[in-house]
Amino acid sequence: MWNWTWSDILARCSRDGPTLCGLTGGIDIPKLWHGEVFSVFWWTTFAYFIADLIWMVALPGCVRSPKVIIQHHLATLAYILIPYIRRQYGWLMGACMIVEVNTWFLIARRSFNKNGDKPFQTGVHPWKSLRLIIVSTCFYITWFAIRLVFYPLLLIVICKEWYAYSLEVRTPLNLIAVTPVMQLIFIFLNVKWTVDLVRSKCKGRGVSKGL
Repeated sequence: MWNWTWSDILARCSRDGPTLCGLTGGIDIPKLWHGEVFSVFWWTTFAYFIADLIWMVALPGCVRSPKVIIQHHLATLAYILIPYIRRQYGWLMGACMIVEVNTWFLIARRSFNKNGDKPFQTGVHPWKSLRLIIVSTCFYITWFAIRLVFYPLLLIVICKEWYAYSLEVRTPLNLIAVTPVMQLIFIFLNVKWTVDLVRSKCKGRGVSKGL
């Protein structure tokens, strides 16, 4: 979050809100990124995924689909090597990591409701009910906005960057050629998890533990 020029982002959002902060209108995302603390951001992210990966391997039963999560983490670790090698693409990592906001709400949703209580049902304190509603609302909003809208739109930006870099190095087979493929994989996973989420809600089981 510290690597973005938030004054410019908020100004864009207030002006181009109907077009998702200008993403559909060709906003120059790299120019909103200053990357002053990129090294701290990169190593923190790297440590986070390594620690979570070790946790998944040691305790695979903590999630419903450990193999999918492990594959996701390995793909992410490979993905973030690109901005580590080419620092001018640090913004790409920053944009992709915005999805962790939704992950935080997912974790909060589970942590605050380990008993599976429903808001305002008999025996549930009003304050807990209100907290559950706020967290769940933020979870669903960020899920839709980031995973199902922002990520596909970001793919368009990534493809443009790949095209520009291909012209620069005079070949489409370059390091950045990996990024559209990786982004498509993450979009596929987001769609898969959305289907899992909808199915679990339809069956009344709550949030899928495979996410």
